[in-house]
Amino acid sequence: MKIDGPYVVKLYEIFEESRFIHIVMEECKGGQLSDRIIQNIKNNKFYTEREIAKVLQQIMSAIAYCRDNGIAHRDLKPENILYRS
Repeated sequence: MKIDGPYVVKLYEIFEESRFIHIVMEECKGGQLSDRIIQNIKNNKFYTEREIAKVLQQIMSAIAYCRDNGIAHRDLKPENILYRS
């Protein structure tokens, strides 16, 4: 919860029950990267090299920030990349 870096979703609270863990985090209204990729393909729109470079720069920045703070993601995939808006 102490992590507050660029391109990293803010974690506010964790509630633990006997069978469940509830995570309260920053709202990400923009959806998943995977959904955007699929939607773009359906609309016959493809990312430009510049757009891909921007997304990858943000992802790599978030990974570097987490790694510098002793956190490893372990499950990097488009479904786990969220857009804030």
